[in-house]
Formats: sequence, C-alpha cells, structure tokens
Amino acid sequence: MQDNLNPRYPSRYMILFGIATGCRFSEVVGLTWDCVDFKQQTIKINKTFDYQRTLDFLPTKNDGSMRTISVDPFTLSFLKELLVYQQTKLKKEKTARTWCL
Repeated sequence: MQDNLNPRYPSRYMILFGIATGCRFSEVVGLTWDCVDFKQQTIKINKTFDYQRTLDFLPTKNDGSMRTISVDPFTLSFLKELLVYQQTKLKKEKTARTWCL
C-alpha cells in the first residue's frame, strides 16, 4: 500500500491513519497539524469534524475521547510526507488550509 501513497490523494493516508490508530472517521478528518508532535511521536485527539451537517470542527464524542496517542514511526513518516507536500502546495497557492488529513 505504501507504494500507492500519493499526497495529492489523501484518502489513502486517512485509511492508513485510521487503521494505525483506531481513530473514528470524524477524528481522522478533524486532525490538524498542531495536533501532531513528531518529536514526541504523539498525536492529540481533541476535536472532530462534522462532515455531514455543519462542516465545522466539534468537540469529541465525549470527554473520554479526548486523548493523546503514541504513533509508530511508519505512520509518522507518511504524515511527514503529507505535511511537506501540503506546505509546498500552500506556498504555491497561497491558501491557509491547516487540516492534516
């Protein structure tokens, strides 16, 4: 699957991230780069994205859903690849999207 990863198509990254972390779909879609700590190898799950109604960020399902999870090196490497691609693309297009996946 790694050979099929292309940052222009983030859906495969989303699937891999969900499998690697067990996050709910709305948590995966709600992930922003400020939640990713590459040095500590952790990700904060502190919000979701309501893709059905409001198209906006919302709190997690319950307080217990807010958590920090450890992430394996492979997952971090493909997230880093996606981050570099998005930063390059944002500079070219001069947009301000801060979503991760």
